[in-house]
Amino acid sequence: MTTAEEFGDQTPSSPGTVSIAGIPWPIHKVAALLAGILVFVVMAVTTGTTAAAVLTGAGAAAAVWFIVGLRGSPKP
Repeated sequence: MTTAEEFGDQTPSSPGTVSIAGIPWPIHKVAALLAGILVFVVMAVTTGTTAAAVLTGAGAAAAVWFIVGLRGSPKP
């Protein structure tokens, strides 16, 4: 029988990743999620409207994801 502990041992760990629940995530994705959440919270508190907070949070997360992801990608 396969257990969850066996999967954790099989997962390769590379230098540019963070392990979340045993799954390696690239650092730029984690940074994008954190930036999106931070912008969402700040906008929700300052404007009081959910729509503006969601849209700006999603935009900030997408921008961080692409910009940091492109900067960290290896050059051919």
